[in-house]
Amino acid sequence: MSIYITNTYVLVGIASKAQNLVTEEAKKLGIEEIRIPYIDYESEDRNNMSNKIDPFF
Repeated sequence: MSIYITNTYVLVGIASKAQNLVTEEAKKLGIEEIRIPYIDYESEDRNNMSNKIDPFF
C-alpha cells in the first residue's frame, strides 16, 4: 500500500516553509509526494491547465 502527502505550491511565507519541511521529512520515511501546482483557472485555457495537471497522475 502506498502512502502519499500533498504539497501545494501556492502558499507563501512561513506556511510554505512549514509545508515544505513536512513534505521533505515525509519523503525520508518513504512517503510519496503529490504536487499540486498553482493554476490560474480564470485566465488559462483548459488545454494548458490539463498539460500542467496530467504529468502528476
